[in-house]
Amino acid sequence: MNCANCGRTCRALVNPVRLRIIDLIDNRTCAISKLLRELGVSEANLSQHHAVLEAADIAGTRRDGKRIHCYLSIAKAKKSAN
Repeated sequence: MNCANCGRTCRALVNPVRLRIIDLIDNRTCAISKLLRELGVSEANLSQHHAVLEAADIAGTRRDGKRIHCYLSIAKAKKSAN
């Protein structure tokens, strides 16, 4: 892992909202609508937090019809922790 990737990962993990997102998507996908209800943040705020997690290769999204689901990129997250 290079320094730029390590920096993105560290910045992603320093925020309590992003840590809560990781906790909610650990071992399962979670609909964005459920994340909004659980976190109590605005859609714009969730989008910004998720973008940081995606840039750090910690989380991703997939579309299922009209629903968007968030998932934890476990292999990349584990690799970042090492």
